Amino acid sequence: MCGAVFGLLKDDNAVSLPQSGLTGAESQRSLSKLLGDYAAMAGKAVNGLNALPASPDATAESAKKTFLNHYTVARDKASSAKATLDAASPSDFSALMSAANAQAACSRRKPKKAASHNENDRPPR
Repeated sequence: MCGAVFGLLKDDNAVSLPQSGLTGAESQRSLSKLLGDYAAMAGKAVNGLNALPASPDATAESAKKTFLNHYTVARDKASSAKATLDAASPSDFSALMSAANAQAACSRRKPKKAASHNENDRPPR
């Protein structure tokens, strides 16, 4: 299980984010590639987790199912966002922003709720 999860994180860290200052068409192509890459990475993790035998330990099996669900949702969201973006006009700013938001959601590494809300944990402005 660790190999599938680590593989996704390693691949994710190697992804180059799009440069700023691109035209609408360049941004669309770049973001489409990024979404395709995320869908492939998450799909690889899903396949790796699905290939594992059931664990005799209930906690380990529960963890596997949690990761499997998370990466399946990420794969499907990235694939869907890519298809929608690819069908949109390069001048469709709304489609571009929607795809960018989907990409950010797919690559999120932190849980939605932060463990600490300490004022000192916030980055400087």
